[in-house]
Amino acid sequence: MDIELPYMAEYARSGRANCKGCKCSIPKDNLRIAVMVQTLGMIELGGSHTGIYMKNKILEVLDDYGISLDQIYSVTSDNGRNMIKAVQVLNDATEESLFEEDTESENLLNELDTIELANIHLVRCAAHTLQLCVFDVNKAKEIADKISSCRTLCKSLRTETYRRILIENQRNIPSLDVATRWNSTYLMLKRLLDLKDFLATQSYICVDPDWDWIETYIDAFSDTYQATLKLQDKHLVYSEFFVVWMELKLKCENSHNLIKKKLSAQKKIRESKLLENEALLAAIYMDPRVNCMLTNYQKSLAKANLKKIAFRLFELKQAQTPNVPALETPVREEMFDSSFSSTLSTASSSEEKSLFSAFLDDFQTVSESKKDPVSAKLVKIYADIENFDVTFGRLPLNSNILEFFNDLQLKLPHISALAQVVLATPATQVSVERAFSALHFILSERRSSISAENLNALLVIKLNT
Repeated sequence: MDIELPYMAEYARSGRANCKGCKCSIPKDNLRIAVMVQTLGMIELGGSHTGIYMKNKILEVLDDYGISLDQIYSVTSDNGRNMIKAVQVLNDATEESLFEEDTESENLLNELDTIELANIHLVRCAAHTLQLCVFDVNKAKEIADKISSCRTLCKSLRTETYRRILIENQRNIPSLDVATRWNSTYLMLKRLLDLKDFLATQSYICVDPDWDWIETYIDAFSDTYQATLKLQDKHLVYSEFFVVWMELKLKCENSHNLIKKKLSAQKKIRESKLLENEALLAAIYMDPRVNCMLTNYQKSLAKANLKKIAFRLFELKQAQTPNVPALETPVREEMFDSSFSSTLSTASSSEEKSLFSAFLDDFQTVSESKKDPVSAKLVKIYADIENFDVTFGRLPLNSNILEFFNDLQLKLPHISALAQVVLATPATQVSVERAFSALHFILSERRSSISAENLNALLVIKLNT
C-alpha cells in the first residue's frame, strides 16, 4: 500500500513500553495511533513583522521542503493583525493594506472573524481563546482587586524573613503570577490556599486574606485549568478541542459558583464565533462522536468545505500523474449495436469535428475545470460526504477517532484522506510555545554567537525527535 498517513504509530511488544508523547504506559500487544506534529523551521526575523514580510518568510520555508501553497490547508494563530494579513496575502488576496498600519502586538478579534479566505483557513488558537474568556472574568473590578491583594500577600511571604520560616517548616514558597498567563494566577492562589492552615498557627505572620473567596476562585477555575492541560497535548485532534470545550461549558452551566457562571457567559460569546469557522465545522462533522451537535446549516457549511478539500486533493493527485489525451479514452463498445460500428468508425476517423462533437468528447473525460468537476470518482466522494453523518452512527465519546478512520482506510480511502486533513489541523499554538522553550536552552549565554542557520538546524532536530 503506497498511501502515506500523517500518523505516529507505537506498538508495544512488552508491558514495559511507554508512549513517547504522553509518557503513558502501553499494554503489551497494543497499537497506539496519534496525529504526528512536525516542525519545518524556526527562523530569525530581521525585518519589520508586517504581513507581507511574514508571507515571504513562510514561502521561503515551504520552498526549502518543496511544498506548494495548494498543499496548505490551515494556519493556526492568535489574533495578531500581522498573521491575519500574512494569511490573506498567501491566499492571493489584494495586496492593498487591510488596515491602516501593521503592528506586531495588536489583537483584532473582530477582523479575524470577518475575513473570508480562499484556500487557507485561519484557525484561532483554542488555548488563546479559552485564555481570553478567563481574562474577561478576571478583569472585573471586584475580582481584579481580590487577585491584587493576594498577589501583595504572596510578595510579602516571599521576603527573606518569611521565606526562611516557610523553608524551616518545609512549606512551599508561594509563587507569583505572570500577567499574560492566567493559569499562573490560578496556581498562585492554589499554593497560597495550601498555606492556609499553617499561616493560621503562626501568630507573628500578620495575614488576613479572604480565604472563602480564594476557595471559590479555585473551585471556579479548576476545571478550566484541567481543560488547558488537555489542550496542550502535542497530538490533539482538532475535533477533540470541541469535546473539551463542551465538557467545560456543561460543567460551568451546572455549577452554582458565581465566578463559574461569569466564565460560562464569556464562553457563550466566543462559542458563536468559533462555530463560524468552516475548518472547525468540517472537523466536527468528520467526527462521529460529536457531529450530531451541528445544525443543518452548520453541516451544509462543513460539507461544502469538505468538497473543496476533496477537489483540491483530487487536483494534487492528478498533477502527480501523467495526463491522458482525451482521444485515448476507451469507448464502451458494448453499449452500441453492431450495426452502428461502421458509422462510429467513420466519425472517429474524421479529421474535422463539429463543436458539439468536441464538447461531447470533453464531457466524457475528467474535467480539469474547477467550476464543474464531472469525474465519476468525485461524484462518489461528494455523495459519501453528504451521507457521512447518516452512514456512521454516533460513536462513544471515549472512542479513538484516529483508529476509526484507520480501520476505514481500506473501505473508504477518500473519506479517510479527508479526515487526515481536517482532524490534523492544529487546534493550538502549543508546538510553537514548546519551540520557544527549546530555543531558551539552545541559545544560552555561552552559545550566543551561534549563526541563525545553525540555530534553525538544531531546533528542527530538537523539535522533531
